[in-house]
Amino acid sequence: MDKILDKLESLCNKAFNEYSSDFDYAKEKQSLSIEIRVYIVSLVRMMIHYGKHVGGFKPVDGNPNFPEDLPRISYLETQEGIELQESETSIDETRMADELEHLGPIGFKNAKEEYHRFPEAIQNIDQTCKDLVTKLYTGDNAKHLVGD
Repeated sequence: MDKILDKLESLCNKAFNEYSSDFDYAKEKQSLSIEIRVYIVSLVRMMIHYGKHVGGFKPVDGNPNFPEDLPRISYLETQEGIELQESETSIDETRMADELEHLGPIGFKNAKEEYHRFPEAIQNIDQTCKDLVTKLYTGDNAKHLVGD
């Protein structure tokens, strides 16, 4: 996330230092405003995804209290609104993956393995260890097992 914040800072510096009234915006591959939008949306999505991954949202009345995911938004500047357009739906799946790319392995769900949030993964590791140890420590050696 630090890299994204650094990138946003550099984009802001670019806006203040490189853009002037005679700047030729047509030469830009992607406008500065869209580039900033992409990084801000990516940052917010990563915070929500990471919070869910580490179990950082306290339950309310025993029910999970996850924040809602951000609605998908448009990266087109040819319209006034930010609603995702029909023409963008085909590339939106790629965008979704790109927005979480900076989180590394936890940003993606591995299609071959079931995704586990961090607390669940730790519980699974703990249970696997207990299962393996109880097979090793049988008979007289069972007295060496301690804990629940």
